[in-house]
Amino acid sequence: MIASFCRGGEPYPVPPPKPANNEIQVGTYIFPGWYRDQGKNDYDYPNADERSEWRQIAKFAHPRPLLGFYDDSLPEVNDWHIKWALEAGITWFAFDWYWNAGEKRLMRTLERGFLKARYNKKIKFCIHWCNHGLDWRKQRDFSRPALEEMIHYCAENYFKRPNYLMVNNRPMFMIWDLPAVVEANEGAEAFKRNVLPSLNTICRDHGLGDLFIVPVNNSPHQVRNFPVGDAFTGYSYGGFTTRTPWGTPGSAPFAEMVEMLPRYWDAMHTSSLPFITSTQANWDNTTRTLGGNRPDHRWIRTGFTIELFERNLRDGAARVKSKLPYFLIEAWNEWGEGSIIEPSKEDGFKRLEAVRRVFAPNAPPPQWQRPTPQQVESYSVLKGEELKAAREREARPDPKPVVYQWSIDLAYDPPSLPGKILEEIRFDKAESLKRIPQRAATEFIGIHNGRGRFKIVGDDSWLLIKGDWGPMNTIQGVAVRLSYDGPWNLAEFYWQTDAKKLGHDRRNYNLINDGKLHTYLLSFRPQLRGPDKLQAVRIDFPACKDTTAELEWIRIIGNGPATRPK
Repeated sequence: MIASFCRGGEPYPVPPPKPANNEIQVGTYIFPGWYRDQGKNDYDYPNADERSEWRQIAKFAHPRPLLGFYDDSLPEVNDWHIKWALEAGITWFAFDWYWNAGEKRLMRTLERGFLKARYNKKIKFCIHWCNHGLDWRKQRDFSRPALEEMIHYCAENYFKRPNYLMVNNRPMFMIWDLPAVVEANEGAEAFKRNVLPSLNTICRDHGLGDLFIVPVNNSPHQVRNFPVGDAFTGYSYGGFTTRTPWGTPGSAPFAEMVEMLPRYWDAMHTSSLPFITSTQANWDNTTRTLGGNRPDHRWIRTGFTIELFERNLRDGAARVKSKLPYFLIEAWNEWGEGSIIEPSKEDGFKRLEAVRRVFAPNAPPPQWQRPTPQQVESYSVLKGEELKAAREREARPDPKPVVYQWSIDLAYDPPSLPGKILEEIRFDKAESLKRIPQRAATEFIGIHNGRGRFKIVGDDSWLLIKGDWGPMNTIQGVAVRLSYDGPWNLAEFYWQTDAKKLGHDRRNYNLINDGKLHTYLLSFRPQLRGPDKLQAVRIDFPACKDTTAELEWIRIIGNGPATRPK
Protein backbone atom coordinates (compact mmCIF):
# COMPACT_ATOMS: atom_id res chain seq x y z
CA MET A 1 0.00 0.00 0.00
CA ILE A 2 1.17 3.52 -0.68
CA ALA A 3 0.75 6.32 1.76
CA SER A 4 -2.03 8.71 0.86
CA PHE A 5 -1.28 12.40 0.52
CA CYS A 6 -3.83 14.62 2.24
CA ARG A 7 -4.77 18.18 1.50
CA GLY A 8 -7.52 19.81 3.50
CA GLY A 9 -8.35 16.46 5.07
CA GLU A 10 -9.08 14.84 1.69
CA PRO A 11 -6.89 11.79 0.99
CA TYR A 12 -5.16 11.77 -2.36
CA PRO A 13 -3.67 8.47 -3.53
CA VAL A 14 -0.82 9.88 -5.63
CA PRO A 15 2.14 11.03 -3.50
CA PRO A 16 3.68 14.38 -4.51
CA PRO A 17 6.53 14.12 -7.04
CA LYS A 18 10.16 14.69 -6.10
CA PRO A 19 11.67 16.15 -9.28
CA ALA A 20 15.17 15.17 -10.35
CA ASN A 21 16.67 18.46 -11.49
CA ASN A 22 18.86 18.63 -14.57
CA GLU A 23 20.32 21.18 -16.99
CA ILE A 24 18.93 19.73 -20.22
CA GLN A 25 15.20 20.16 -20.65
CA VAL A 26 14.04 16.62 -21.44
CA GLY A 27 10.65 16.21 -23.08
CA THR A 28 8.58 13.30 -24.29
CA TYR A 29 5.66 12.99 -26.68
CA ILE A 30 2.29 12.14 -25.17
CA PHE A 31 -0.10 10.21 -27.40
CA PRO A 32 -3.63 10.97 -26.12
CA GLY A 33 -6.90 9.12 -26.37
CA TRP A 34 -6.43 6.12 -24.12
CA TYR A 35 -9.84 7.01 -22.67
CA ARG A 36 -11.51 6.05 -25.99
CA ASP A 37 -14.62 3.93 -25.66
CA GLN A 38 -18.28 4.02 -26.54
CA GLY A 39 -19.90 7.21 -25.34
CA LYS A 40 -16.62 9.06 -24.78
CA ASN A 41 -16.58 11.11 -27.94
CA ASP A 42 -15.39 14.69 -28.17
CA TYR A 43 -18.32 15.25 -30.53
CA ASP A 44 -21.90 14.05 -30.79
CA TYR A 45 -21.37 11.64 -33.68
CA PRO A 46 -19.61 8.25 -33.95
CA ASN A 47 -16.00 8.36 -35.14
CA ALA A 48 -12.59 6.96 -34.33
CA ASP A 49 -12.74 8.50 -30.85
CA GLU A 50 -15.00 5.63 -29.78
CA ARG A 51 -12.65 2.82 -30.85
CA SER A 52 -10.56 1.81 -27.87
CA GLU A 53 -7.02 0.85 -28.85
CA TRP A 54 -6.72 -1.00 -25.55
CA ARG A 55 -8.94 -3.71 -27.05
CA GLN A 56 -6.40 -4.21 -29.83
CA ILE A 57 -3.54 -4.40 -27.33
CA ALA A 58 -5.51 -6.81 -25.12
CA LYS A 59 -5.43 -9.37 -27.96
CA PHE A 60 -1.70 -9.82 -27.32
CA ALA A 61 0.44 -10.79 -24.34
CA HIS A 62 2.28 -7.50 -24.24
CA PRO A 63 2.82 -4.63 -23.78
CA ARG A 64 1.15 -3.99 -20.44
CA PRO A 65 1.32 -0.58 -18.72
CA LEU A 66 1.95 -0.59 -15.00
CA LEU A 67 -1.21 1.52 -14.74
CA GLY A 68 -3.23 -1.08 -16.64
CA PHE A 69 -5.59 -0.25 -19.50
CA TYR A 70 -6.04 3.23 -18.15
CA ASP A 71 -8.41 6.08 -18.91
CA ASP A 72 -6.06 9.00 -19.51
CA SER A 73 -8.81 11.58 -19.14
CA LEU A 74 -8.66 10.91 -15.38
CA PRO A 75 -6.63 13.54 -13.47
CA GLU A 76 -5.33 10.87 -11.10
CA VAL A 77 -3.81 8.87 -13.98
CA ASN A 78 -2.11 12.02 -15.22
CA ASP A 79 -0.72 12.69 -11.77
CA TRP A 80 1.03 9.31 -11.85
CA HIS A 81 2.48 10.22 -15.24
CA ILE A 82 3.63 13.60 -13.98
CA LYS A 83 5.14 12.14 -10.82
CA TRP A 84 7.09 9.40 -12.59
CA ALA A 85 8.27 11.71 -15.39
CA LEU A 86 9.55 14.40 -13.01
CA GLU A 87 11.34 11.84 -10.88
CA ALA A 88 13.12 10.56 -14.00
CA GLY A 89 14.37 14.03 -14.92
CA ILE A 90 11.74 14.73 -17.58
CA THR A 91 10.65 18.36 -17.51
CA TRP A 92 8.04 18.72 -20.29
CA PHE A 93 5.36 16.89 -22.23
CA ALA A 94 4.62 17.45 -25.93
CA PHE A 95 0.93 16.59 -26.34
CA ASP A 96 -0.16 15.31 -29.73
CA TRP A 97 -3.05 17.66 -30.45
CA TYR A 98 -5.69 17.16 -33.15
CA TRP A 99 -7.54 20.22 -34.45
CA ASN A 100 -9.11 21.20 -37.75
CA ALA A 101 -10.83 24.59 -37.93
CA GLY A 102 -12.54 24.20 -34.55
CA GLU A 103 -13.12 20.46 -34.80
CA LYS A 104 -11.20 18.42 -32.22
CA ARG A 105 -10.04 14.86 -31.62
CA LEU A 106 -8.66 13.10 -28.54
CA MET A 107 -8.82 16.30 -26.51
CA ARG A 108 -10.01 14.88 -23.17
CA THR A 109 -6.54 13.63 -22.23
CA LEU A 110 -5.13 17.14 -22.11
CA GLU A 111 -8.14 19.18 -21.05
CA ARG A 112 -9.93 16.86 -18.62
CA GLY A 113 -6.94 14.83 -17.52
CA PHE A 114 -3.63 16.68 -17.49
CA LEU A 115 -4.85 20.25 -16.97
CA LYS A 116 -7.04 19.15 -14.04
CA ALA A 117 -4.37 16.98 -12.47
CA ARG A 118 -3.22 18.13 -9.04
CA TYR A 119 0.47 18.25 -10.00
CA ASN A 120 0.18 19.59 -13.54
CA LYS A 121 1.82 22.93 -12.71
CA LYS A 122 4.99 21.13 -11.69
CA ILE A 123 5.78 20.08 -15.26
CA LYS A 124 5.86 22.06 -18.51
CA PHE A 125 3.81 21.14 -21.56
CA CYS A 126 3.40 22.26 -25.15
CA ILE A 127 1.19 21.54 -28.14
CA HIS A 128 2.24 19.32 -31.03
CA TRP A 129 -0.38 20.14 -33.65
CA CYS A 130 -0.97 16.90 -35.59
CA ASN A 131 -2.46 18.48 -38.68
CA HIS A 132 -2.61 15.35 -40.81
CA GLY A 133 -5.73 13.73 -42.21
CA LEU A 134 -8.24 12.06 -39.91
CA ASP A 135 -11.96 11.37 -40.17
CA TRP A 136 -12.68 15.10 -40.10
CA ARG A 137 -16.20 16.18 -41.01
CA LYS A 138 -14.78 18.77 -43.41
CA GLN A 139 -11.62 19.07 -45.43
CA ARG A 140 -8.52 20.23 -43.62
CA ASP A 141 -8.48 24.01 -43.42
CA PHE A 142 -5.16 25.85 -43.15
CA SER A 143 -6.52 29.23 -44.17
CA ARG A 144 -5.61 32.36 -42.26
CA PRO A 145 -9.00 32.60 -40.46
CA ALA A 146 -8.78 28.94 -39.40
CA LEU A 147 -5.22 29.40 -38.11
CA GLU A 148 -6.20 32.56 -36.23
CA GLU A 149 -9.09 30.72 -34.57
CA MET A 150 -6.71 27.95 -33.52
CA ILE A 151 -4.02 30.23 -32.08
CA HIS A 152 -6.64 32.28 -30.24
CA TYR A 153 -7.95 29.05 -28.67
CA CYS A 154 -4.43 28.00 -27.70
CA ALA A 155 -3.57 31.40 -26.24
CA GLU A 156 -6.73 31.45 -24.14
CA ASN A 157 -6.58 27.83 -22.98
CA TYR A 158 -2.90 26.90 -22.94
CA PHE A 159 -0.30 29.57 -23.65
CA LYS A 160 -1.24 31.79 -20.70
CA ARG A 161 -0.82 28.98 -18.20
CA PRO A 162 2.30 29.29 -16.03
CA ASN A 163 3.50 25.83 -17.03
CA TYR A 164 3.25 26.23 -20.78
CA LEU A 165 6.66 25.69 -22.39
CA MET A 166 8.22 29.01 -23.37
CA VAL A 167 11.43 29.89 -25.19
CA ASN A 168 12.26 33.45 -24.15
CA ASN A 169 8.57 34.17 -23.45
CA ARG A 170 7.61 32.67 -26.82
CA PRO A 171 5.17 29.74 -26.67
CA MET A 172 6.62 26.64 -28.31
CA PHE A 173 4.18 25.43 -30.95
CA MET A 174 5.13 22.22 -32.71
CA ILE A 175 3.57 21.45 -36.11
CA TRP A 176 3.57 17.99 -37.69
CA ASP A 177 3.31 19.19 -41.32
CA LEU A 178 4.27 22.84 -41.53
CA PRO A 179 5.09 22.68 -45.27
CA ALA A 180 1.43 21.82 -45.99
CA VAL A 181 0.29 24.87 -44.00
CA VAL A 182 2.74 27.13 -45.80
CA GLU A 183 1.81 25.75 -49.22
CA ALA A 184 -1.89 26.33 -48.50
CA ASN A 185 -1.03 30.00 -47.95
CA GLU A 186 0.79 30.56 -51.25
CA GLY A 187 4.30 29.76 -50.09
CA ALA A 188 6.81 30.77 -47.46
CA GLU A 189 7.12 34.44 -48.25
CA ALA A 190 3.37 34.97 -48.46
CA PHE A 191 2.87 33.02 -45.23
CA LYS A 192 5.46 35.13 -43.41
CA ARG A 193 4.02 38.33 -44.84
CA ASN A 194 0.26 37.69 -44.65
CA VAL A 195 -0.38 35.04 -41.99
CA LEU A 196 2.36 34.78 -39.39
CA PRO A 197 2.13 38.44 -38.23
CA SER A 198 -1.56 38.06 -37.40
CA LEU A 199 -0.88 34.86 -35.42
CA ASN A 200 1.87 36.62 -33.48
CA THR A 201 -0.43 39.58 -32.85
CA ILE A 202 -2.88 37.23 -31.13
CA CYS A 203 -0.07 36.06 -28.85
CA ARG A 204 1.00 39.62 -28.08
CA ASP A 205 -2.58 40.61 -27.29
CA HIS A 206 -2.41 37.95 -24.57
CA GLY A 207 0.82 39.35 -23.14
CA LEU A 208 3.05 36.76 -24.81
CA GLY A 209 5.92 36.83 -27.25
CA ASP A 210 5.73 35.58 -30.81
CA LEU A 211 5.13 31.92 -31.54
CA PHE A 212 8.21 29.71 -31.37
CA ILE A 213 7.38 27.42 -34.27
CA VAL A 214 8.95 23.95 -34.43
CA PRO A 215 8.28 21.88 -37.55
CA VAL A 216 8.14 18.14 -36.85
CA ASN A 217 8.65 15.54 -39.51
CA ASN A 218 9.24 11.79 -39.78
CA SER A 219 11.95 12.80 -42.25
CA PRO A 220 13.23 15.96 -40.56
CA HIS A 221 15.88 16.50 -43.23
CA GLN A 222 12.96 17.70 -45.36
CA VAL A 223 12.51 20.71 -43.05
CA ARG A 224 16.12 21.20 -41.92
CA ASN A 225 16.46 24.32 -44.10
CA PHE A 226 12.78 25.18 -44.32
CA PRO A 227 12.27 28.97 -44.58
CA VAL A 228 9.59 29.08 -41.85
CA GLY A 229 10.15 28.12 -38.22
CA ASP A 230 12.47 28.74 -35.30
CA ALA A 231 13.81 25.19 -34.77
CA PHE A 232 12.91 21.71 -35.98
CA THR A 233 12.85 18.19 -34.64
CA GLY A 234 11.97 14.61 -35.58
CA TYR A 235 9.30 12.20 -34.50
CA SER A 236 10.06 8.63 -35.50
CA TYR A 237 13.28 6.83 -36.39
CA GLY A 238 11.91 3.33 -35.94
CA GLY A 239 11.87 2.33 -39.59
CA PHE A 240 14.33 4.47 -41.49
CA THR A 241 17.75 4.71 -39.88
CA THR A 242 19.00 1.18 -40.45
CA ARG A 243 21.52 -0.62 -42.64
CA THR A 244 19.44 -3.80 -42.61
CA PRO A 245 17.70 -4.40 -45.94
CA TRP A 246 14.17 -4.19 -44.72
CA GLY A 247 10.57 -4.15 -45.77
CA THR A 248 7.21 -4.47 -44.12
CA PRO A 249 6.22 -6.77 -42.64
CA GLY A 250 9.64 -7.29 -41.15
CA SER A 251 12.15 -6.37 -38.49
CA ALA A 252 15.60 -4.90 -37.91
CA PRO A 253 17.91 -4.68 -34.89
CA PHE A 254 17.44 -1.81 -32.46
CA ALA A 255 21.25 -1.74 -32.20
CA GLU A 256 21.58 -0.52 -35.79
CA MET A 257 19.41 2.48 -35.08
CA VAL A 258 21.51 3.29 -32.02
CA GLU A 259 24.70 3.07 -34.09
CA MET A 260 23.47 5.28 -36.90
CA LEU A 261 21.64 8.08 -35.08
CA PRO A 262 24.72 10.04 -33.89
CA ARG A 263 25.86 10.69 -37.46
CA TYR A 264 22.35 11.66 -38.42
CA TRP A 265 22.04 14.08 -35.48
CA ASP A 266 25.38 15.66 -36.37
CA ALA A 267 24.14 16.31 -39.89
CA MET A 268 20.89 17.79 -38.63
CA HIS A 269 22.81 20.21 -36.42
CA THR A 270 24.50 21.69 -39.51
CA SER A 271 21.19 23.03 -40.83
CA SER A 272 20.12 26.65 -40.99
CA LEU A 273 17.46 25.98 -38.33
CA PRO A 274 18.44 24.82 -34.82
CA PHE A 275 17.73 21.12 -34.33
CA ILE A 276 16.14 19.75 -31.16
CA THR A 277 17.79 16.36 -30.83
CA SER A 278 15.17 13.63 -30.59
CA THR A 279 15.24 9.87 -30.34
CA GLN A 280 13.13 6.74 -30.37
CA ALA A 281 12.44 4.52 -27.34
CA ASN A 282 11.84 1.46 -29.56
CA TRP A 283 9.33 0.28 -32.16
CA ASP A 284 6.92 -2.66 -32.33
CA ASN A 285 3.55 -1.96 -33.95
CA THR A 286 2.31 -5.56 -33.68
CA THR A 287 -0.85 -4.68 -31.76
CA ARG A 288 -1.81 -1.88 -34.14
CA THR A 289 -1.15 -3.87 -37.33
CA LEU A 290 -1.95 -7.51 -36.57
CA GLY A 291 -4.63 -6.49 -34.09
CA GLY A 292 -6.03 -3.97 -36.55
CA ASN A 293 -5.98 -6.28 -39.58
CA ARG A 294 -3.01 -4.58 -41.26
CA PRO A 295 -0.43 -7.39 -41.06
CA ASP A 296 1.45 -6.08 -44.09
CA HIS A 297 2.48 -3.00 -42.05
CA ARG A 298 4.00 -4.85 -39.12
CA TRP A 299 7.48 -3.57 -38.27
CA ILE A 300 9.63 -4.36 -35.23
CA ARG A 301 12.99 -3.26 -33.87
CA THR A 302 14.41 -6.39 -32.30
CA GLY A 303 16.98 -6.81 -29.55
CA PHE A 304 16.00 -3.80 -27.45
CA THR A 305 17.94 -3.58 -24.19
CA ILE A 306 18.13 -0.95 -21.49
CA GLU A 307 21.88 -0.74 -22.07
CA LEU A 308 21.40 0.13 -25.74
CA PHE A 309 18.69 2.64 -24.87
CA GLU A 310 20.92 4.33 -22.32
CA ARG A 311 23.78 4.48 -24.82
CA ASN A 312 21.38 6.11 -27.28
CA LEU A 313 20.34 8.69 -24.68
CA ARG A 314 23.97 9.50 -23.84
CA ASP A 315 24.84 9.95 -27.51
CA GLY A 316 21.88 12.29 -27.89
CA ALA A 317 22.59 14.26 -24.71
CA ALA A 318 26.13 14.92 -25.94
CA ARG A 319 24.67 16.67 -28.99
CA VAL A 320 22.30 19.04 -27.22
CA LYS A 321 23.31 22.65 -27.86
CA SER A 322 23.48 25.17 -25.00
CA LYS A 323 21.55 27.81 -26.99
CA LEU A 324 18.53 25.50 -27.18
CA PRO A 325 19.03 22.93 -24.40
CA TYR A 326 16.13 20.62 -25.25
CA PHE A 327 15.98 16.88 -25.85
CA LEU A 328 12.91 14.94 -26.96
CA ILE A 329 12.00 11.27 -26.61
CA GLU A 330 9.37 9.44 -28.60
CA ALA A 331 7.32 8.50 -26.74
CA TRP A 332 5.89 8.33 -23.25
CA ASN A 333 2.98 6.08 -24.11
CA GLU A 334 2.74 4.98 -27.75
CA TRP A 335 1.63 1.52 -26.64
CA GLY A 336 0.27 0.62 -30.07
CA GLU A 337 3.71 1.25 -31.62
CA GLY A 338 5.85 -0.17 -28.84
CA SER A 339 7.53 3.20 -28.40
CA ILE A 340 7.26 3.81 -24.66
CA ILE A 341 9.19 4.96 -21.61
CA GLU A 342 6.19 4.90 -19.28
CA PRO A 343 6.55 2.13 -16.65
CA SER A 344 5.38 -1.27 -17.86
CA LYS A 345 4.91 -4.75 -16.45
CA GLU A 346 7.71 -5.98 -18.70
CA ASP A 347 10.41 -3.43 -17.81
CA GLY A 348 9.10 -1.78 -14.67
CA PHE A 349 10.87 1.58 -14.25
CA LYS A 350 14.07 0.58 -16.07
CA ARG A 351 13.58 2.93 -19.02
CA LEU A 352 12.93 5.88 -16.73
CA GLU A 353 15.94 4.91 -14.65
CA ALA A 354 18.06 5.10 -17.81
CA VAL A 355 16.71 8.57 -18.54
CA ARG A 356 17.48 9.62 -14.98
CA ARG A 357 21.04 8.23 -15.04
CA VAL A 358 21.82 10.18 -18.21
CA PHE A 359 20.07 13.48 -17.56
CA ALA A 360 19.97 13.70 -13.75
CA PRO A 361 23.09 11.75 -12.66
CA ASN A 362 23.46 13.62 -9.37
CA ALA A 363 19.90 13.00 -8.20
CA PRO A 364 19.51 10.61 -5.26
CA PRO A 365 18.28 7.09 -6.07
CA PRO A 366 14.55 7.15 -6.79
CA GLN A 367 11.98 5.42 -4.66
CA TRP A 368 9.47 4.49 -7.30
CA GLN A 369 5.96 4.33 -5.90
CA ARG A 370 3.10 2.46 -7.54
CA PRO A 371 -0.68 2.51 -7.39
CA THR A 372 -2.48 -0.30 -5.62
CA PRO A 373 -4.15 -3.08 -7.65
CA GLN A 374 -7.49 -1.58 -6.65
CA GLN A 375 -6.49 1.79 -8.11
CA VAL A 376 -5.24 0.19 -11.33
CA GLU A 377 -8.56 -1.58 -11.77
CA SER A 378 -10.47 1.63 -11.10
CA TYR A 379 -8.53 3.38 -13.91
CA SER A 380 -9.24 0.66 -16.47
CA VAL A 381 -11.28 1.21 -19.62
CA LEU A 382 -11.67 -2.56 -19.89
CA LYS A 383 -13.91 -4.10 -17.26
CA GLY A 384 -15.23 -7.49 -16.19
CA GLU A 385 -14.80 -10.33 -18.65
CA GLU A 386 -12.78 -8.17 -21.08
CA LEU A 387 -10.24 -7.38 -18.37
CA LYS A 388 -10.12 -11.00 -17.26
CA ALA A 389 -9.53 -12.21 -20.82
CA ALA A 390 -6.76 -9.63 -21.31
CA ARG A 391 -4.96 -10.87 -18.20
CA GLU A 392 -5.29 -14.49 -19.28
CA ARG A 393 -3.85 -13.58 -22.69
CA GLU A 394 -0.55 -12.60 -21.03
CA ALA A 395 0.28 -16.29 -20.53
CA ARG A 396 0.47 -17.06 -24.27
CA PRO A 397 3.40 -15.86 -26.40
CA ASP A 398 2.87 -13.30 -29.14
CA PRO A 399 3.60 -14.02 -32.82
CA LYS A 400 7.31 -13.88 -33.55
CA PRO A 401 8.71 -11.09 -35.76
CA VAL A 402 8.90 -11.97 -39.42
CA VAL A 403 11.62 -11.17 -41.91
CA TYR A 404 10.45 -9.68 -45.16
CA GLN A 405 11.60 -11.64 -48.21
CA TRP A 406 12.65 -9.28 -50.98
CA SER A 407 12.48 -10.43 -54.60
CA ILE A 408 16.00 -9.06 -55.05
CA ASP A 409 19.04 -9.94 -52.95
CA LEU A 410 21.48 -7.22 -51.94
CA ALA A 411 25.22 -7.43 -51.34
CA TYR A 412 27.49 -4.59 -50.28
CA ASP A 413 31.00 -4.45 -51.80
CA PRO A 414 31.03 -8.05 -53.09
CA PRO A 415 34.50 -9.44 -53.96
CA SER A 416 33.17 -10.39 -57.41
CA LEU A 417 30.12 -9.97 -59.62
CA PRO A 418 28.16 -13.16 -60.38
CA GLY A 419 28.27 -13.08 -64.21
CA LYS A 420 29.49 -11.29 -67.31
CA ILE A 421 28.86 -7.62 -67.95
CA LEU A 422 26.16 -7.18 -70.59
CA GLU A 423 26.47 -3.41 -70.53
CA GLU A 424 28.31 -0.82 -68.49
CA ILE A 425 27.00 2.73 -68.20
CA ARG A 426 29.85 4.97 -67.06
CA PHE A 427 29.65 8.47 -65.64
CA ASP A 428 33.18 9.72 -66.28
CA LYS A 429 32.22 11.98 -69.20
CA ALA A 430 29.47 14.53 -69.75
CA GLU A 431 28.33 12.45 -72.74
CA SER A 432 27.24 9.83 -70.23
CA LEU A 433 24.11 11.87 -69.64
CA LYS A 434 22.95 10.94 -73.13
CA ARG A 435 22.59 7.40 -71.80
CA ILE A 436 20.22 8.66 -69.09
CA PRO A 437 17.19 9.95 -71.01
CA GLN A 438 15.14 10.65 -67.91
CA ARG A 439 15.88 11.94 -64.44
CA ALA A 440 13.86 13.78 -61.80
CA ALA A 441 14.92 16.05 -58.94
CA THR A 442 18.49 15.03 -59.78
CA GLU A 443 20.81 17.73 -61.13
CA PHE A 444 24.07 16.84 -62.90
CA ILE A 445 26.75 19.19 -61.58
CA GLY A 446 29.88 17.88 -63.25
CA ILE A 447 32.63 15.28 -63.30
CA HIS A 448 34.69 14.69 -60.16
CA ASN A 449 37.51 12.12 -59.95
CA GLY A 450 36.15 10.31 -62.98
CA ARG A 451 32.66 10.09 -61.54
CA GLY A 452 29.45 11.88 -62.39
CA ARG A 453 28.40 14.18 -59.58
CA PHE A 454 24.68 14.62 -58.98
CA LYS A 455 22.84 16.94 -56.61
CA ILE A 456 19.53 15.89 -55.08
CA VAL A 457 17.18 18.85 -55.53
CA GLY A 458 13.82 17.34 -54.51
CA ASP A 459 12.13 14.66 -52.45
CA ASP A 460 11.75 12.18 -55.34
CA SER A 461 15.20 12.05 -56.94
CA TRP A 462 16.02 9.35 -59.49
CA LEU A 463 17.90 8.29 -62.60
CA LEU A 464 16.14 6.13 -65.21
CA ILE A 465 18.17 4.12 -67.72
CA LYS A 466 16.49 2.31 -70.59
CA GLY A 467 17.88 -0.58 -72.59
CA ASP A 468 17.20 -3.86 -74.36
CA TRP A 469 19.04 -6.38 -72.28
CA GLY A 470 17.14 -9.54 -73.12
CA PRO A 471 15.08 -12.01 -71.06
CA MET A 472 15.28 -11.90 -67.30
CA ASN A 473 16.35 -15.56 -67.23
CA THR A 474 19.61 -14.49 -68.88
CA ILE A 475 20.26 -11.67 -66.40
CA GLN A 476 21.76 -12.05 -62.93
CA GLY A 477 21.13 -8.52 -61.71
CA VAL A 478 22.42 -4.96 -61.62
CA ALA A 479 25.52 -3.55 -59.93
CA VAL A 480 25.94 0.12 -59.01
CA ARG A 481 29.11 1.84 -57.84
CA LEU A 482 28.68 5.19 -56.15
CA SER A 483 29.54 7.34 -53.15
CA TYR A 484 27.06 9.19 -50.96
CA ASP A 485 27.35 11.43 -47.93
CA GLY A 486 23.99 12.49 -46.51
CA PRO A 487 22.13 12.11 -43.23
CA TRP A 488 19.23 10.14 -44.73
CA ASN A 489 20.29 7.01 -46.59
CA LEU A 490 17.21 5.06 -47.71
CA ALA A 491 17.46 4.37 -51.46
CA GLU A 492 15.27 2.37 -53.85
CA PHE A 493 15.76 0.28 -56.98
CA TYR A 494 13.07 -0.28 -59.63
CA TRP A 495 13.04 -2.24 -62.88
CA GLN A 496 10.75 -2.66 -65.86
CA THR A 497 10.11 -5.48 -68.32
CA ASP A 498 7.98 -5.80 -71.41
CA ALA A 499 5.36 -7.52 -69.22
CA LYS A 500 5.53 -5.48 -66.01
CA LYS A 501 5.56 -1.72 -65.65
CA LEU A 502 8.10 0.25 -63.69
CA GLY A 503 6.98 0.32 -60.07
CA HIS A 504 5.32 -3.11 -59.98
CA ASP A 505 8.01 -4.08 -57.49
CA ARG A 506 11.02 -2.45 -55.89
CA ARG A 507 13.97 -3.04 -53.60
CA ASN A 508 14.63 -0.75 -50.66
CA TYR A 509 18.22 -0.58 -49.52
CA ASN A 510 20.45 1.73 -47.55
CA LEU A 511 23.40 3.56 -49.01
CA ILE A 512 26.57 3.57 -46.96
CA ASN A 513 26.77 7.28 -46.21
CA ASP A 514 30.50 7.69 -45.53
CA GLY A 515 31.35 9.59 -48.71
CA LYS A 516 33.43 6.67 -50.08
CA LEU A 517 32.87 4.53 -53.17
CA HIS A 518 30.90 1.34 -52.60
CA THR A 519 29.50 -1.35 -54.87
CA TYR A 520 25.87 -2.40 -54.48
CA LEU A 521 24.94 -5.71 -56.12
CA LEU A 522 21.20 -6.19 -56.66
CA SER A 523 20.65 -9.82 -57.71
CA PHE A 524 17.32 -10.99 -59.12
CA ARG A 525 15.87 -13.95 -57.23
CA PRO A 526 14.65 -17.04 -59.17
CA GLN A 527 10.98 -15.98 -59.18
CA LEU A 528 11.89 -12.91 -61.27
CA ARG A 529 14.07 -14.70 -63.82
CA GLY A 530 11.50 -15.62 -66.46
CA PRO A 531 11.09 -14.89 -70.18
CA ASP A 532 10.13 -11.21 -69.67
CA LYS A 533 12.66 -8.81 -71.22
CA LEU A 534 14.43 -6.26 -69.02
CA GLN A 535 13.87 -2.81 -70.52
CA ALA A 536 14.69 -0.26 -67.80
CA VAL A 537 16.25 0.19 -64.37
CA ARG A 538 15.80 3.15 -62.05
CA ILE A 539 18.02 4.27 -59.18
CA ASP A 540 16.19 6.37 -56.56
CA PHE A 541 18.32 8.43 -54.21
CA PRO A 542 17.45 9.25 -50.57
CA ALA A 543 14.88 12.02 -50.21
CA CYS A 544 17.50 14.36 -48.82
CA LYS A 545 17.53 17.67 -50.65
CA ASP A 546 20.85 19.45 -51.31
CA THR A 547 23.00 16.36 -50.71
CA THR A 548 25.16 14.84 -53.44
CA ALA A 549 26.00 11.43 -54.87
CA GLU A 550 28.82 10.46 -57.22
CA LEU A 551 28.30 7.59 -59.68
CA GLU A 552 31.16 5.71 -61.32
CA TRP A 553 29.16 3.08 -63.21
CA ILE A 554 26.03 0.95 -63.45
CA ARG A 555 26.44 -2.58 -64.84
CA ILE A 556 23.84 -5.00 -66.16
CA ILE A 557 25.09 -8.46 -65.17
CA GLY A 558 24.21 -11.50 -67.31
CA ASN A 559 24.82 -15.21 -67.03
CA GLY A 560 28.43 -16.26 -67.37
CA PRO A 561 31.67 -16.38 -65.40
CA ALA A 562 32.14 -14.12 -62.42
CA THR A 563 33.96 -10.80 -62.85
CA ARG A 564 35.82 -8.52 -60.50
CA PRO A 565 33.93 -5.25 -59.74
CA LYS A 566 36.73 -2.85 -60.80
